[in-house]
Amino acid sequence: MKADWKKAFRAEKDDSPSDGSESLRAIALDAAGPVAPTSSTRLIILRRLARDRMAIVAVGIIMIIVGFCYFGPLFWHLSPDATDPLSLVAAPSLHHPLGTDDVGRDVLARLMVGGRISLQVGIIAGLLGTVIGVAYGSVSGYVGGIVDAAMMRIVDAVISIPVLVLLILLSAVIRPNQVLLIVVIALTSWLIPARLIRAEALSLKHREYVLASRVMGARSTRTIVSHILPNAVGTIVVNATFQIADAILLIAYLSFLGLGIPPPAATWGGMLSEGMTFLYQDPWWLIYLPGVSIVLVVVSFNYLGDALRDAFDQRTQHGR
Repeated sequence: MKADWKKAFRAEKDDSPSDGSESLRAIALDAAGPVAPTSSTRLIILRRLARDRMAIVAVGIIMIIVGFCYFGPLFWHLSPDATDPLSLVAAPSLHHPLGTDDVGRDVLARLMVGGRISLQVGIIAGLLGTVIGVAYGSVSGYVGGIVDAAMMRIVDAVISIPVLVLLILLSAVIRPNQVLLIVVIALTSWLIPARLIRAEALSLKHREYVLASRVMGARSTRTIVSHILPNAVGTIVVNATFQIADAILLIAYLSFLGLGIPPPAATWGGMLSEGMTFLYQDPWWLIYLPGVSIVLVVVSFNYLGDALRDAFDQRTQHGR
């Protein structure tokens, strides 16, 4: 294929010596096709998302939860760490709409702050892991050969390490905090995106517009940024939603096991762990409220990822 481009270039150069580069550029543009989602493609994607009821519900739930966690404290002024000795494990009431825990702390206030921490760690760690995986996988797939083989063996080696065991070892050595959890989760969640984007890069690097870019002397970095990544944007966006859901669930796991941000900081997983003490007793609000919050946000991100995957599917876009 590369030889054909060189022959075309020589033929154009013989016919018009003064503008051979312009002729090659015209040939490349003719063969390239769209290298990024056009406005019409974006409209199709948005239209298909708007028709997906589950996607609309998922987005609505995510927005409600985000609004509850970030704007709720503006209207509910009780401190999540303030204790009320006269209201230990109190049922929902006017003063405490979602009840109190075993030391008299307001559950509503703790749900807001705990959700904020869980969302911040999960979203930032998920996006950071996706960025690392996209950069790693695109370079590996585009370069290929021995470099690709070596980079993928590193991925295979790291992915074989149980994440939970690694986090347990780290928590035994270092006191967990938000920044540490974000970094650790991101450094253990980039492996799947790396594999997916590598597969995309292996497929896309043989397209005509990528070959034309190479013949024209474009640097590898420019080719990856201008051609490989824009055409893999569907895979990147869909995987990012799944990575966020997985990161939120992982931080809930860690907090439930006591390996997350230590008390008195509130997290949904930590609240659920504390509520399990009353599993066979009456205070249902200590278990169901943080548990339902975790399930809702994780399932919503997963449904959103499924909807985005269907919307970006080129094979079915023309039929809907």
